[in-house]
Amino acid sequence: NGGTLYYTDTDSVHASIPLPKEMVSGALGMMKLEYIARNAVYLAPKVYGVELFREEDLIKFKKDDGKFLIKIKGSKKGHGVNLNMLDNLLFKETNHTIKQDKWYKSFTNSTVNIIKTLYTLRHTENKRAIIYLDNKFAYTVPYIIKDNVKIKSRLAEPSHKL
Repeated sequence: NGGTLYYTDTDSVHASIPLPKEMVSGALGMMKLEYIARNAVYLAPKVYGVELFREEDLIKFKKDDGKFLIKIKGSKKGHGVNLNMLDNLLFKETNHTIKQDKWYKSFTNSTVNIIKTLYTLRHTENKRAIIYLDNKFAYTVPYIIKDNVKIKSRLAEPSHKL
């Protein structure tokens, strides 16, 4: 319907327009509207920040410390990352390291160990090739596997127009 899809995961969609009403409800298997964002930065899967738009979203996410919601896989509040930092990480060859608690479960020993670890925030080309414009992340293109060799899609060629 003319919108832009910014981010998707197994249980979420971030888009520029609302989903069709028949797709949104509280029923099992349906999507629900979590929040409306004014601005957002998507660095990697499960690593993003949004500027919340509606007062009700600020209350829902208990954002008495500001209007920004930062999601970093495996990390809780207190990581010190903000939207500006995520935006700066979109530049080529930049990264930022945070401390996070990693849970290691042993079913054999019936134990859970929590170990402090370092996690480096950066964009990677693990699943898709990154295209930079003026040294800043612009978009990604799929890899093509040919003869067991991973190569960039022809969409990555500078002469190709989207």
